[in-house]
Amino acid sequence: MATIHCPYEKKECKLKHEYLQEHGVLRYECEVHMTEEEYCYEGSVEHILKLHDDEIRRQEVSFGLQKKGRVCREHMRFNRDTLEWEMNYDPYDCGRNRCAGMCPVLGHELDKKRGNVFYDVKISYLRNDLNGTLFEGQVDTRIIKGKKLFDHPVSMDICKICARLCQDRIKEKVRNHYFTELFFSEYHGRYFSFEIQNVRAERRESRDLMQDLEDIRNGIQIVHASDMEKRDSENKRERRRQSRESAVRRLEKKLLENGYESLEEYSTDRRHADKWLGPERIAELEQMRQLKEKEKKEQPVQLSLFDLEVS
Repeated sequence: MATIHCPYEKKECKLKHEYLQEHGVLRYECEVHMTEEEYCYEGSVEHILKLHDDEIRRQEVSFGLQKKGRVCREHMRFNRDTLEWEMNYDPYDCGRNRCAGMCPVLGHELDKKRGNVFYDVKISYLRNDLNGTLFEGQVDTRIIKGKKLFDHPVSMDICKICARLCQDRIKEKVRNHYFTELFFSEYHGRYFSFEIQNVRAERRESRDLMQDLEDIRNGIQIVHASDMEKRDSENKRERRRQSRESAVRRLEKKLLENGYESLEEYSTDRRHADKWLGPERIAELEQMRQLKEKEKKEQPVQLSLFDLEVS
């Protein structure tokens, strides 16, 4: 069955094939067939689609005038069911898309100062590693402070709006992060809970040392997300350094055994040798290899008594 997108976009149309009427995904599709009639642009599918598109554009302009220009194309959509324009303003999308300059929804230029939406996550969890000890069943509490909503700096105007309107999105983000812990808590009795605290818009993370000390006195473990990110970055850098050193040692061993010329011209090992070792180190390794081979050739051969008897 050949189909096209119906220019009339009628969800319930008795003229369509019954198969298309029963499937919601294809509700705007119509079957077509070959005809012997001569093509005429007036009344053709292309013409009807253009008229329909022009009507959508006209409604878009009318919708903007109705809202007195306080509309944004990024938040608008044309509802194919109601055949009307809608706008669902979500400041999180503005931050994610790095919006800047004039904001038609807010009606003014966005603040050039950039920051982020910070929040704290308080988690309580059952210590499973203490099972079978006197402390079995102990529940610990930790607060991770300074978590970020966005991965990049955002205009402070957008940050302030997100801090007020996007708390459900923050909660959903944290819920997805701790999906496994929450699943085992609900179905396997491993207690786990979280709470979002202190959602704020700031240019940079602020720390309340006195509050941290108070929480520590109350037995709560305090961790700052920026410190965790810095530690993870240092660990990653150290792993890369160790991996590079291991690869260099392996490559140098190969050059000492077989020489630089044994490497294929466009091989990965040859590119790494040129990049990591350089011509001076390659020449030094080649000299060491030749010296090693020379010593091996000049080494006296020891004959056994058995060899003399045979000869």
